[in-house]
Amino acid sequence: MNGLTRPGVILLVCFLLMVVITAIVGERLAVQRDSALSCLVEDNRTGGGSGVRAWAEKIGYSTLPLRAPIQEVERELPQSGHCLITAGNDPWGSLHGEFSDDDWRSLRNWIGLGNTLIVITSDPMLLPKPIDDHFTAADSDKLSDDSKSPAFDQPKRDWFSISKVEYETVPTRWGGEMSVRKNGPRIRNLREEFQFSGHGTAAVLVGKPLDLGMVYVLLDESAWVNEGLDQSDNAATLLRVLKRSMTPTGVLAFDEYRHGFGRIESFTTLFLTVPGAKSFSLMAVVWGLFWLWGNTRRLGPPDEYREIERRTAMEYIESVAALNQRARAAPLAVNSVLQRVRYLLQKRGVMNEAANATLNRAAQQLELEGRPPLPKVEMKLVSEMIQLRKELYGTRQGS
Repeated sequence: MNGLTRPGVILLVCFLLMVVITAIVGERLAVQRDSALSCLVEDNRTGGGSGVRAWAEKIGYSTLPLRAPIQEVERELPQSGHCLITAGNDPWGSLHGEFSDDDWRSLRNWIGLGNTLIVITSDPMLLPKPIDDHFTAADSDKLSDDSKSPAFDQPKRDWFSISKVEYETVPTRWGGEMSVRKNGPRIRNLREEFQFSGHGTAAVLVGKPLDLGMVYVLLDESAWVNEGLDQSDNAATLLRVLKRSMTPTGVLAFDEYRHGFGRIESFTTLFLTVPGAKSFSLMAVVWGLFWLWGNTRRLGPPDEYREIERRTAMEYIESVAALNQRARAAPLAVNSVLQRVRYLLQKRGVMNEAANATLNRAAQQLELEGRPPLPKVEMKLVSEMIQLRKELYGTRQGS
């Protein structure tokens, strides 16, 4: 097999090509117009929130990347007048997908002190149940008509137009306009006092008080992140929300733990903080699957198959029996030929020293009374006596 066509060499070349392709186009593929964005300050690309943080600090707000789970925000920001932004469609926690009642109770207590939670998502079906119930609870005067109960619309996605995202402007309560995705989800039938941006009864930005605090939900994942903050009045709308929610000494916090940039709690968390760890893990998985696939299929010319002969017990017994039979036949053959030659010598009366020596050696071999497994001596004696017998037959006419 040629060294350049060995399976190991081919797999190594494929792996190197995959690394090169990922390095070249990975940066472009990481940020798409339809990617799941997050307001993450550690991400300097389009889909992150580093620009939002820089904008907030420039206008005088203190910021904090929250590296603890969202339910522990009360320990990080114990006073009132703060605001926490959590964005994306991921689970509300990097190590577990469920947001338990205990987690919500802790977060609710923090909001109730007079703080604000801003939730940015493009898939309201993935919202924690307490948040969903907070906005979809029916009013007392609408209990008799389910069609008038508040409800989130499913996002409208077109699989063949993923790369082409259409935007529209929707009015806000303060007279400006927000630029949001046209086919994004909306919440309908919510009371007008809780709607801050949208068309009629279909709102894209809603807010509802919770004790002394507020909970806002923005049903668009691009309006308040780096990608769309500079569109229309998106930044101005966020500023008005912050002014309503925060005190002069308040802090604008960003949920970093949700996206794997929180405190280190395990080796997995530590590994994911390494730049490129996720890409490397994905390549390792693909490489491992390709290696398993390559082990089941040959990538080069087939080798010659040589079947290894294996003897069964019966074959072994038969071979041993054949050896014993051959060992027994050797002395019998020597004795038979010896008697025949002696008879011919007596009948012809022809004798010489060479013939006598051959016969004497044959007689001495018979006296051993053994059964040689390799009868080389017997075979040689038989050959010599047969040659002697031919000589005797050849001298019949001359005697």
